[in-house]
Amino acid sequence: MDAVGEFEALSALAGYAYEHPLDPFPEVTGADACFEAEGLGHPLLPDARCIRNDLKLGSELRLLVVSGSEHVRQSTLLRSVGVSAVMAMAGAPVRARRVTHRLSLGRRLEFGRAIRCRTARRASTPKSTRLRKLVDLAAGPRPLLFLIDELLNGTNSHDRQIGAEAVVRGLVGAAPSAW
Repeated sequence: MDAVGEFEALSALAGYAYEHPLDPFPEVTGADACFEAEGLGHPLLPDARCIRNDLKLGSELRLLVVSGSEHVRQSTLLRSVGVSAVMAMAGAPVRARRVTHRLSLGRRLEFGRAIRCRTARRASTPKSTRLRKLVDLAAGPRPLLFLIDELLNGTNSHDRQIGAEAVVRGLVGAAPSAW
């Protein structure tokens, strides 16, 4: 079953590469951890509806806060970053004009997420528990790409601002310096 699953995954990546010949394969190097993309877009959106963004995360910029009134666009950007990082790590092409994904040799990227899935019918893990897990992961030895959507939503504005600042400081302060 493992071999069949791996074959299916490789076939899906090959199919995506064939259907999207303009999407580049990431430049993967063994230097300090970073994720850089020019014209990054969500791979499941048609080009006509795809809003592309440039992104550079690494030793100089370790935190990106996406804010604004149009919630859907921020969530799509976060999902684009997450899906693209996974695709880059799998050796697949990424929906971008150019993408660089670097990790120190022998290390792998740990993903932490706190993105709400509105379509889930089952009870999900409370966001506070997911945030606690992210802080714990950030203190670990691996680089961590954390994507958080609607940090502490449902809280009044003043408390949300104080709490969000504390969470972000904890994540950035605990994360390895290589990321």
